[in-house]
Amino acid sequence: MWYKDLTLQEMIRVGRARKGLTQRQLADQLEVSSVTVSLWETGKHSPGLISTGSLLYVMEIPSKDWAGFMSHRGRHEAA
Repeated sequence: MWYKDLTLQEMIRVGRARKGLTQRQLADQLEVSSVTVSLWETGKHSPGLISTGSLLYVMEIPSKDWAGFMSHRGRHEAA
């Protein structure tokens, strides 16, 4: 699992690069602005629940891993 030890912002940046997407292309897929994607990648803002689910889908993270990823995300962000 390439995303195992990543924070959410790292997962967005690394996952986008793995998919060969620009911030604009990812934003278009998620129906948000490229500025929003940039803010997520820099950790200045976090995506909401619906956007997070869409991100995980686009990044091809299996649904069975979503719960583990979300709890892992909370540990990273609390640190």
